[in-house]
Amino acid sequence: MFRTMTHAAAERLEAEKARVDALNVFPVADGDTGTNMALTLRAAAEAVLQSSDSDSLGELAESAAQGALMGARGNSGVILSQFLRGFADSIGDRKTATPLEVAQAFVAASQAAYGAVVNPVEGTMLTVGREAAETAVRIAEVGGSLQEVLEGALAAASVSLANTPNLLAALREAGVVDAGGEGLVVAARGAYEVLNGKPVSVPSPAGATSEATVSPSDAQDVETNQPIGEDGDNEITYRYCTEFVIRGLGIDRRSIKRDLSDLGDSLLVVGHDEMVKVHIHTNHPGLVLELCGVRGQLFNIHIDNMEEQTRRAAEKRVPKAPEPAGKEDRPPVGIAVITVASGAGCIELLKSLGATSVIEGGQTMNPSTQEILNAIQQSNAKAALVLPNNKNVLMSARQAGHLASIPVTVVPTRSFCEGIAALLRFSPEASLAENAKQMEVAIDEIACAEVTRAVRDAKVNSIEVKEGDYLGISNGKILVTGTDRREVVRQLVAALMNEDSSLATLYYGKDVEEEEAQQLAQQLQESLNLDVEIYRGEQPVYEYLLSVE
Repeated sequence: MFRTMTHAAAERLEAEKARVDALNVFPVADGDTGTNMALTLRAAAEAVLQSSDSDSLGELAESAAQGALMGARGNSGVILSQFLRGFADSIGDRKTATPLEVAQAFVAASQAAYGAVVNPVEGTMLTVGREAAETAVRIAEVGGSLQEVLEGALAAASVSLANTPNLLAALREAGVVDAGGEGLVVAARGAYEVLNGKPVSVPSPAGATSEATVSPSDAQDVETNQPIGEDGDNEITYRYCTEFVIRGLGIDRRSIKRDLSDLGDSLLVVGHDEMVKVHIHTNHPGLVLELCGVRGQLFNIHIDNMEEQTRRAAEKRVPKAPEPAGKEDRPPVGIAVITVASGAGCIELLKSLGATSVIEGGQTMNPSTQEILNAIQQSNAKAALVLPNNKNVLMSARQAGHLASIPVTVVPTRSFCEGIAALLRFSPEASLAENAKQMEVAIDEIACAEVTRAVRDAKVNSIEVKEGDYLGISNGKILVTGTDRREVVRQLVAALMNEDSSLATLYYGKDVEEEEAQQLAQQLQESLNLDVEIYRGEQPVYEYLLSVE
């Protein structure tokens, strides 16, 4: 029965995930709670299915907990996995359980979920799970059947969910209930309906198979294995991919860009006045090094012949997708930097700055614990730093760090721009602790924000938002709204500035033309007296990601 109920819960949540995603306090197209919980519960159900043909409740509960642990995505998925972990630990090795033992396991599940959150907040899925468990125990203690216990728990969860706006002002103002709590109720309803006699088709454990899937990291490998030109031939204008770091005092990035702009393409000059990373495709790497060498000492110099790389790639090209790179395919490193991003330009930028591995994902597709763990384990490093670049990836990253076989420190980067700032402070010669410390300093020194579009009318923190408006958001707060995208960006940059601000960096998304970004940069320079740099990010959802320092 547990196998069937787990499968039914996963199916029900999968069917309603879009509705749960839409329960977003912010009226933007980045809600992912339902998707994260559905994928996490799907991983649990598949683990139960593939574990064995055992009907032992303890064994099946342990399989579900382990599957959810590795498949957990986003904060809601991690919390859900902890509900399952607490339940499994309470059941232990029991083959069956009484209604009271099941109810007590619900309490243990709630306690485990609370324990996974540093600062638990009432009015969330934690509250919904706790109040459901408390009701289940009360019913079981007076002799209620399993069906009565689950029915009472589901009813209590529904009442608790409806009350979440009374506990959280943000929910009340947005006119929604808590998305995580809704996901919990949806899953519980799916499980209860099976117990109540609703038929559900569950594949047999014996010889069970699942469809092959391509993870985000696999998809990257497939993409880079395809021909770049129409018939697989690449015409390379600039032969040498040249990268290096300049360290010195008072380094002027604008003059470097001016001096190098005519020597190639794919020019990238990022950093601060004491350390700058340069990347360029050029036919004159020696001249590039000479022009930059007068500005400071050069480190980590890499010059690669791209024609040779292309030739080798063509020789290796095969019609099927390659296997993901394993540890044996990577050169050994001291400290790996694992990070997360979406958008081809953003991913390319992180790699050019030295990220060991970039997991494709972000606001609308959080990577699982397993994907982050795989990147750590396959890095062939003695230690690793993880930059989640999203507050909703933080818990999965920490969970992966606990499971890794090497020391791991998660630097709590909450955005792509914070990830860039942190990565620029990375030093291969420094220790894990010193790198983490310097990265956190970098995060504190930069102000980050994003611009996106409202998908519905809403009121957030007393700010009226109309569908179609552009929103300027920083640290989870709407600072600017308007119908003119450029003006929203200008006001947002101005709001982030202080008396020491000297540089704004814009990363434009997949729906923004380069010409608009260039014109906007010119306007910002003139109106705000700032240096402005722009980069192609191609990120979804957000028209602009930006930072001010």
